[in-house]
Amino acid sequence: MAVLYVGLTIGLYLLFRELYRRVKHPLLSPVATSGLVLILLLSNLDVPYSTYMAGGQWIDKLLGPAVVAFAYPMYYHRKLIRKNWVPLLGGVSMAVLVTFTVVFSWANFLGLQSKIFRTLLPESVTTPIAMDLSRQLGGIPSLTAIMVVFAGMCGAVLGPLLYRWIRVDHPLGRGVGFGSASHGVGTAQAMEEGEIVGAISTVSMTLTAMVTAGVSLWALEFV
Repeated sequence: MAVLYVGLTIGLYLLFRELYRRVKHPLLSPVATSGLVLILLLSNLDVPYSTYMAGGQWIDKLLGPAVVAFAYPMYYHRKLIRKNWVPLLGGVSMAVLVTFTVVFSWANFLGLQSKIFRTLLPESVTTPIAMDLSRQLGGIPSLTAIMVVFAGMCGAVLGPLLYRWIRVDHPLGRGVGFGSASHGVGTAQAMEEGEIVGAISTVSMTLTAMVTAGVSLWALEFV
């Protein structure tokens, strides 16, 4: 059964990736559509998460190498990145500031507990770092992971639509947006738009994790 679930996951992704290539609509992002269909199938078939992960763990283990593979376009376009390091760092810093402001505002408006606030702070950071950071901040790592995945999916699906609406066409702006708001999932979508957007997104994802980790402890003083 483990092989069946792995095959089902890969098959669904390839199917929706082909559909995305033909239709090219942001709402058909293969990461989001294949994941949603897989969840619905497993839920209707009453397949426990632990049963699926007996085979799905092998796909999960490829997350690390997949993130490392993002380094290739980043290295290839290193001159462009060095040339634009000021707007890159500025864009990432602004993104982190906006994230903290929104989380802090909603936490106060809804009267959320301090533990929930600490859980939400790393929601724009890639999953492995976000869970570890949540744990160090005193949050709930499993809930943080859910919010990270949600943020990534929203960015990958709605990001291109938002860019089209506000007319952001520059690779630097699109890359910073994907990487700083939607981490790995957004970067995968950025790669669909071209190597330059993907490279900028990769750098932004890394910088966002570093800036978020550095500023989080300071932000907790206002809770």
